[in-house]
Amino acid sequence: MAIADKTTAANWLTAIAIGIAAVLPLWQAVTEYGWLGVAFGRRSLLFWAAVVVWIVCVVCVLRWRNRWWVLLTAPIVLYPVVMSGALLGACVKGDCL
Repeated sequence: MAIADKTTAANWLTAIAIGIAAVLPLWQAVTEYGWLGVAFGRRSLLFWAAVVVWIVCVVCVLRWRNRWWVLLTAPIVLYPVVMSGALLGACVKGDCL
């Protein structure tokens, strides 16, 4: 891939990562149970796909353009992921909802 192509691709991937980070808080706000509804609700597959796309976009942007400020979107995107892991960990120990 030529340098100009990587720059254009990095710009698009940056926009996608920021777009995902912008939509997730709105999605959590309109979902009945917040992060729980987003991570395990009706459209949870869409959420997990968005997280995977966000991770791929951030990794590519960091490799191609060194835009470290994109990592500022990590708490917004990864909060439901971490809370879901904590919930599943608690459920394994028998202290579930």
